[in-house]
Amino acid sequence: MVAPVPPVPVQNLPLGYDISQDNGNQAEGLAEFAALKQVGKVFGIAKLAQVGVDRAFDTRYPLIRDAGMIRGSYDFFAPVDIADQIAFVVDHVKRLTPGDLAPAIDLEDGSRALDRKYNYSAGGAGRDNLFADISTWLNAVETRLGRAPIVYTGVLWREQFSAANYPNLPDMSVYPLWTAHPIPVTQADNATGEVLNGWSDYTFWQYAEDMRGAQKKGQPARLWGVDPYVEPGTERFDGIDYDAFNGSIYALRGLADLGHTAPHIAGGNECIAYTAPDGTLHLLEFAGGAWTDQDLSGVTPAPPHGDPAAAAADAAQVILYRTADGALIALTRALGDGNAPWSAATLATDLIDDPFLMRIGNELHGVFCDNVDEQIHFWRAADGSWQREPAGDPNVLPPPDAATGSGVAYVYQNALHVVARAGPDGHLVDIFKGDGGRPFEDFTTTAADTNGQSPPAATYRPTTFTPPGAAPRIVFRGVRGAIWLVERDTLAAKNLTALANAPLAAGSPSAVFTDRCHIVYRGTNGAINEIFDDAGTWRTGIVSAFGAADPTAYVDTNGNAAVSFVANDGVHAVRLVNGAWV
Repeated sequence: MVAPVPPVPVQNLPLGYDISQDNGNQAEGLAEFAALKQVGKVFGIAKLAQVGVDRAFDTRYPLIRDAGMIRGSYDFFAPVDIADQIAFVVDHVKRLTPGDLAPAIDLEDGSRALDRKYNYSAGGAGRDNLFADISTWLNAVETRLGRAPIVYTGVLWREQFSAANYPNLPDMSVYPLWTAHPIPVTQADNATGEVLNGWSDYTFWQYAEDMRGAQKKGQPARLWGVDPYVEPGTERFDGIDYDAFNGSIYALRGLADLGHTAPHIAGGNECIAYTAPDGTLHLLEFAGGAWTDQDLSGVTPAPPHGDPAAAAADAAQVILYRTADGALIALTRALGDGNAPWSAATLATDLIDDPFLMRIGNELHGVFCDNVDEQIHFWRAADGSWQREPAGDPNVLPPPDAATGSGVAYVYQNALHVVARAGPDGHLVDIFKGDGGRPFEDFTTTAADTNGQSPPAATYRPTTFTPPGAAPRIVFRGVRGAIWLVERDTLAAKNLTALANAPLAAGSPSAVFTDRCHIVYRGTNGAINEIFDDAGTWRTGIVSAFGAADPTAYVDTNGNAAVSFVANDGVHAVRLVNGAWV
């Protein structure tokens, strides 16, 4: 039988696959994974472990990225020590960077091995203990890697954690749902994935599997009306599973920590640099009452491998981006001449994440994390040259933990500070050049709320803002999605999500101060949300009903708070005018 195209319900969705050591012959190289992309697969998820580490994972995981696809991993939850399973994930994924999905926990029990350990089918303590260990895995992986994990499940969850069987189940929406059922035997144009208790929608759907193996054994192998089901171009990976993302390519990229925009003011005009889903670098510019979009691929020496940073100062506009091989490229053009050409220069070759750039006075200063997990401060000198140095004091003993997340810079007491996740426990650490004093601050250890409790581990990238006449405020997303604030001088910590009764966050926040602070973020509700200080009372609101990726806050040319972000149809910019986002 001729292999089918993907079935009707998923044909217009971003498509991918998941594989294990049992799919293919493990001799596949880059060409075989590139072939999967050529037939329309935009993401791939590799099995990481089940009792032990999947023997193909360490080879295949980098190949998925090298072939130009978003990559992910999954751990088949097994009846072995939880600490060992967490270690499998952390030790082999090592670090998440833009373009990576968070690891997934695979919750299924066709063999009943989990039931033999937990006796969950009897309900009561067994079911509670199973959920407690699942929660331990989720919290630990999020703490260690800085992203909310994905939950893959179907029958096990439906039967054990339904509203009837587990009425006290917490909200699970912070963890994207990857549903395994149903997979129709016959063609069904209206088929969808399953929404399970704890979620309001599913994120991924494993809609089919290559069942040639079952057919060879004389077993029924019919899916979607085809026997056996094999999609064109995937034949090399016998037994491969087929998956669809339940949303747009923009939202898939947002889940993989891509799609950040870089708004800035250059030559009196609002500009937004961004990377398109096809990997080209673009610049939007608002001039003469209209936005124009310039494709910069003709001036980029290599395509971007993430999202850009941009700013303007000293009569120059600069766009920075990271390439696939870790180079930091700077595109620069002179301001004042709309026809000025862009020039390109390589500033570094050791990046592992996307750069940060800001204007301080009339200088440009930036931060990136290098390939030995050190935060690097770099800046553009008056003569147009670029300089770099370690962001912290290399002579301090003991040194702060190695960086485990992307950093941002700010100025406090006339010194440049860099704040980011650091160490295996996701502490939020501030490093700077100590002037005879302590050259770093571990906010997770030293900050506290009004009850004396430390803030949680940090996830994603933090942000900062500085109210007039006050010390900077550091804002970050904590484990399980709450937005937290730390005052730099008093080290007072506040759970803003709780104070404002705001939706949980699904990614990095961004903040700006105009007449008051505005903290914006993509929520688990799918919207771009705001938390703001209303004369001492923290409140929440909606900036946009839908956001596909994390937003960036800025001040527009009229002094209004503004936000740029990616939605399902591309880049949007909104601003706060007379109390309303327009």
